Amino acid sequence: KEGGFPTFRDRLDSLVYNITFSLPSQPGRVTQVTYSTVSPLTPMEQDGLKNVRAQMSYDTAGGVVSGYTLRLRIPFTFLGFETNPAKLYEKPPVSFSGEPTAPEQQNGIGEAATLGFTALVYDVDDPARPNEVTVQATSKYQQSNPSTFGTLVLEPSSLYYGEVHPTYLEQVRSGLSLAGY
Repeated sequence: KEGGFPTFRDRLDSLVYNITFSLPSQPGRVTQVTYSTVSPLTPMEQDGLKNVRAQMSYDTAGGVVSGYTLRLRIPFTFLGFETNPAKLYEKPPVSFSGEPTAPEQQNGIGEAATLGFTALVYDVDDPARPNEVTVQATSKYQQSNPSTFGTLVLEPSSLYYGEVHPTYLEQVRSGLSLAGY
């Protein structure tokens, strides 16, 4: 804020979650999922935890495994949100009279749609060789210091990058018109 000094969270609190996915030896569903947090989970967060899912598959190039892909689903309820927080920043639909059908919402990203986030990968090829462990992170990460976390921004569906222009729009319209639509 202008004229002030920013404050950073430098200690873990009740809003910091750690979710660990241990990859299976073969591709498929990841069944070993653990979590930790400073305070106990609320009933809503516990319900969300039941729906955390992960799937691992190998990346192949010419029949040779070149890596792996991990797909995750972490419900917003596990993170303490009843719904996607980015929806708070969507513009409401406009009626035919040009008036908004609901009170005007903020258009853009705000605090509620921005989460501290770091993805950390521990690659252990052989547990007997600890000097061959590879650690990669999406930010300069210190486990107990939230100010080192990266940022995950949840974009409202009304905001997007790029534009789409249908190249054959006139041909589609004339074809639909000829077909009676």
